[in-house]
Amino acid sequence: KRVRAAAIIEGVLPKRLGIRKFGQMNPSNAFLLANKANKLKWYVIFTKPREEKRACDNLRNQGFTVFCPMRICEKILHGKTEEQFLPLFPRYIFIQLEEGVSNWSKIRSTRGVFNLVTFGGIAARAPDFLILRLKEREQMREEAFTKGDHLRIVSGAFSGTEAIFERIFDE
Repeated sequence: KRVRAAAIIEGVLPKRLGIRKFGQMNPSNAFLLANKANKLKWYVIFTKPREEKRACDNLRNQGFTVFCPMRICEKILHGKTEEQFLPLFPRYIFIQLEEGVSNWSKIRSTRGVFNLVTFGGIAARAPDFLILRLKEREQMREEAFTKGDHLRIVSGAFSGTEAIFERIFDE
């Protein structure tokens, strides 16, 4: 029980744990099919500190498709609780490019971008299913669980266990 509660409370991706609201359907894989049809792949970019938004805006202005997954964090400022949107992966964003692109100078010279993430000189690709799951997670934020929602864990060690949602606790 403690592991399950910690996973929910710490804001771990509920779908990754196999937790869904009753009656919620799995999304279609149209996103994956569209990417395979047009040969676009997702790559990882390392940004300058706290400049994810600037990098995304400048890359979009150049015509690139970029994605920076965000999370909601509640902060107490001047005695008030405020929601802030912070990057899920600080200093990392994703860019969609044609497979086999070798001229990265335009991207590297963009304001806010530090460099591409590479392994042995080869640009790091992010799997399409990862981007799909991250986009689903952002949509879940709009359909977030509310206090008192009845949940059923559908996979993992606690499969079949029913729970009542209390809250998500963020650092």
